[in-house]
Amino acid sequence: MPPKTKIAELPESPEWIERGDALLSERKYDEAIEAYRQVRATDPEYLTALNRIGNALAQAGREEEAVAAFEKILDLDPENPLLADIALNNAVHVLRHLGREDDALALFRRVLQKEPENTMALVNMGNLLADLGREEEALAAYDAAIAADPENAAIYANKGYVLTILDRPDEALEAYRTALASEPNNTLVLNNIGNLLADFGLYDEAIAHYDRALEQEPEKAGILFNRANAETALGKLEEAAETYGRAHAADPANPTILNGLACTLRDLGRFAEAGEAYDRALALSPNDPVLRAGRNDIRRMTGR
Repeated sequence: MPPKTKIAELPESPEWIERGDALLSERKYDEAIEAYRQVRATDPEYLTALNRIGNALAQAGREEEAVAAFEKILDLDPENPLLADIALNNAVHVLRHLGREDDALALFRRVLQKEPENTMALVNMGNLLADLGREEEALAAYDAAIAADPENAAIYANKGYVLTILDRPDEALEAYRTALASEPNNTLVLNNIGNLLADFGLYDEAIAHYDRALEQEPEKAGILFNRANAETALGKLEEAAETYGRAHAADPANPTILNGLACTLRDLGRFAEAGEAYDRALALSPNDPVLRAGRNDIRRMTGR
């Protein structure tokens, strides 16, 4: 294997970097690129300038040139792994924006040929595969990442998400619980475990996990909504109405939350309040057939 390229930690001409950064912040892309190129001309080992050139090109809409700049960093195989990972992520981001997902996957695989245990590359490749609906391949990427970094809770969380999509809930729950063992206050994992437990009909256990998540983020609308759904399933309608109300306060423009609140208020016989909730929801989503049907039910029951 050829030696990695040593890179300068600091440029010999810091004034050009500072000038380029200032110009980039002012969206003077061509001038910023020229300033960064001055750094490269006097200090070719300072590859961070090449990464900045790529960023400026991408922001200027010159995306093909940006990809070429980021790939050049990878070709030079910098000694600093963080710079290589940043260049890879930047290149993939631009390729995805261009709709070139296959090229992005090819770039991940090229990097992984040299560094098969590059956890960042494995995880991000898994994320891309999951986004493309290629869940089995995503799962393989996450498993390889776990083999390289078995204590990384985030990877288990990603694996749990994909297993849920694949309708393998028992394995998903196991993956999430492994993540939770490392990060017991991870609200995303707690919420997702709650959702799986609710799917199993274990609503009390689901609520316990939602409550642990809400200890960290007490006004997180999505978690409150899930908790209210579980309370509804248990027939705890007064509690559910209160929780839906909290979710609505946290996310007042969400018609789905308002629909849950309206349905619960209707089941409690609080028809006027239910009608108001449906009206607010319909103001946000006027063509929703479920909301219209619910509002019409209230009219039939109350004449209003």
